[in-house]
Amino acid sequence: MFWKLFQRAFPGWFPYNSLHCTQPMFTRKMNEQIAREIGTIDQYTLQDPSPPPIPNVVAKYSAVTKILSDGKNFRVIWAKNLNDMTPGKKYDSYMLGGDAAANRAQRNLVNEIMFSPPEFMQLLSQTSMHVAKELLEDETLSLGKDLNQLDIIRE
Repeated sequence: MFWKLFQRAFPGWFPYNSLHCTQPMFTRKMNEQIAREIGTIDQYTLQDPSPPPIPNVVAKYSAVTKILSDGKNFRVIWAKNLNDMTPGKKYDSYMLGGDAAANRAQRNLVNEIMFSPPEFMQLLSQTSMHVAKELLEDETLSLGKDLNQLDIIRE
């Protein structure tokens, strides 16, 4: 439970898979030795804690679209975390996992298939409304002629 204390006391300072944060009562050298002995070293990072990066807020639509279309200067930030979650596997070919031309082509293809036909958005909204109506009818408690009650906190 010490790792929770460290992550909450110093948010963003330790990586989510920090070996030093997981076992803070051991020295760094002993932590690494234990992880190597039990074969879990590839699940952790040995990075030292560092200050969390300061976010840059981009508020203009033109700046956002320029950033999202410039894969050379603005990299996908979650690719490292995707790759860290499964040691030995790389998600570079996954459409959201990289900035290469192949990733961009996959994103464009999915966008073209799903959002270009106007029927898709109509079908999506109709399905959402149908499912929401069914869920509301199932969970509503009828208390009289014109009185219904729905417990939204319970669900």
